[in-house]
Amino acid sequence: MADPAAPVLVLSERRQQILEHLAEGRPPKAIAHELGISPRTIERHFANIYAKFALSGKSARAGAVARLSRLTR
Repeated sequence: MADPAAPVLVLSERRQQILEHLAEGRPPKAIAHELGISPRTIERHFANIYAKFALSGKSARAGAVARLSRLTR
């Protein structure tokens, strides 16, 4: 159950879409190709997602994917 005192974090539709692709196991280059944007843009979206969730380091992608499930319940 979500903590009612925690701030509500909202991702843009595009960032949520990118994170969903990542959760499905797609590599960044494949996500970029499918969405018609550059891999560099995908990496920038990842950085912004991590910052929004206060994640860093090697586990940032896994943490972001885990939080996606909380946002989409």
